[in-house]
Amino acid sequence: MKSTQPLSPEAQEAQMLMLAGLAGLDIAVQDFRDDVLTAARTALKVQQSFAGPSNNTTEPWPPMQVKP
Repeated sequence: MKSTQPLSPEAQEAQMLMLAGLAGLDIAVQDFRDDVLTAARTALKVQQSFAGPSNNTTEPWPPMQVKP
């Protein structure tokens, strides 16, 4: 279930740093922390702006049918 309350900026930063660590970017976070956080924020904005189908089982176009 998704949380309806937005995370605080500190919680968002902690989550991004945790994900960066899981992605193996530990050294990048140590050396370029601000750049890693900026890239994560940019990726999040792009993801949020993507308007995919609300029901991911629907096809974006009518199903193809073979004519007899």
